Amino acid sequence: MKWNAYWGKQAAAVLMHLPEEDERTVEYTVLNLAKIVYGLDGRSAATRAAAGQYALSVLPAHWHKLIREALRINKIRSSVSYYESKKARAEELRRFVQYILQYCENHPKAGERSPMRETADRA
Repeated sequence: MKWNAYWGKQAAAVLMHLPEEDERTVEYTVLNLAKIVYGLDGRSAATRAAAGQYALSVLPAHWHKLIREALRINKIRSSVSYYESKKARAEELRRFVQYILQYCENHPKAGERSPMRETADRA
């Protein structure tokens, strides 16, 4: 099963129904996509925050502002946003989702089954 059999559909849904004002969606989407990158790179399970930190070390600098925004929301929801507007943040999130979909499609391990999934399938 390819990685996107489930997550690709979820990301497409986010792209279609992305509310500009919902910080939770920004945090959840960015950090869960970071967890997918983390897993594709052969790492074991991680918290969303740990995966976000990892993403800062492996993804291009262009995405660091959005990843830091997601980490900010994850820790202190009342702090000041890195973005000048919710619309700008939502547009950047849409681009990030598209980027990660492409990143994962091109990743050498994208077509492999994870050992955790194979164990769950046998149960």
